[in-house]
Amino acid sequence: MLKSDRTILTVMAKTQIDFVPMGVQAHNGRKGMPFELWEDVLLHAIQEKDPIDITQTNRGPWVFGRVCSHWRSIAFSRGKLWSSFSFTVRNTTSEDGGEIIPVRCYGTLLATVLAHSKALPLTFCVDFKDEAVGGILIPLLVSHIKRWRSVNIVSPRATFAPQLRSVGMDGFWMEGLPWMQLTELSIGSAAVWEVMDILRRCPQLRSLTLPEVSFGSGSLEDEESEDSDEGSDWGILTRAESDIHAIHESLESLNISEAPLLCFLELTSLKTLAIWGPILSDAEMRNEFSVISNFLTHSPSLRKIDISICSCSDSSFFFDLLYPRMPLLQELRIAFSWICDVQDLVLWFASFKSDVLPALKMVVIQCKDGSIDGDALEEWLYYRKIGELEWSASTSSVQYS
Repeated sequence: MLKSDRTILTVMAKTQIDFVPMGVQAHNGRKGMPFELWEDVLLHAIQEKDPIDITQTNRGPWVFGRVCSHWRSIAFSRGKLWSSFSFTVRNTTSEDGGEIIPVRCYGTLLATVLAHSKALPLTFCVDFKDEAVGGILIPLLVSHIKRWRSVNIVSPRATFAPQLRSVGMDGFWMEGLPWMQLTELSIGSAAVWEVMDILRRCPQLRSLTLPEVSFGSGSLEDEESEDSDEGSDWGILTRAESDIHAIHESLESLNISEAPLLCFLELTSLKTLAIWGPILSDAEMRNEFSVISNFLTHSPSLRKIDISICSCSDSSFFFDLLYPRMPLLQELRIAFSWICDVQDLVLWFASFKSDVLPALKMVVIQCKDGSIDGDALEEWLYYRKIGELEWSASTSSVQYS
């Protein structure tokens, strides 16, 4: 019986959609029915393949609001009728340049719909060409971002740019970004001169990630060198170091794979430095350590260093560059890419004096050799009163505290 009643009411509701625009007042149905059932009827009546465009007030739940007080109370009190919608704004100005509909009216309309949708998850599509409309609609939608379920936004290319604070891209090619406002940036591949340009254009940048930096492109190729290092990073750096330099006072986190990039940087507020690319265990290694050492001299605020070294046999270079430049360093993470000589590693830790890094609280060591003398390291930790050490091997992990 209930199924047949629902069919009758659905047909009646669809019939009313046809007559309401003509001013015909339809019967309000059987009294005493629960609102939930009426909501189900209305949903069946307005069900379409795509969400209803709520800017068309002669369709969807707007229609039922004009039938009678009974149906209006149902239409405006049931969130399901308003939680899935599209919002399309094609033209806001006429041919003579006047406003067809004031832009602010679209904001009022969307605010009404969001209020009627209660706290239900939102599924919506917003399509607009006028950036002024986007400036009103987007902040309203973002204020309900926790309720977003499925979202499709079609807009002019630069609509979101003023809102951006964090950007990730494969290469340095995007235009129209609010560089002055960015606080977080990740670029998959960039030339060194592009990195310098980014730092100059982003005064509020707090975090920068650079997986790959090229030293042999752009303005750095213009000069020629006769030395044997002409094709290497170091040959290029020797020629260009005095010409390209960037000072940044806001950057707090730098993640890079190429230590030579530090030649060009002076980051007075840097707190976290991560160098993924392993420092080579040869003559070039000393050059890279020298670059790191000079960089640390101008980075007094560093709290955390994450670095990769090929072998611990030359790790004394790293120890030398830390002293006495890192009085505030609290966390040290070192990854050895090759199998470490256990004796060398223990001796290296034993050479650490308690006054070298007075603020050090955590040390994390990673290498392929899991047979390190744990007792020796534990004794060193106790002597230094460091909170914990995490020893990571290929198959095991041991933590001391």
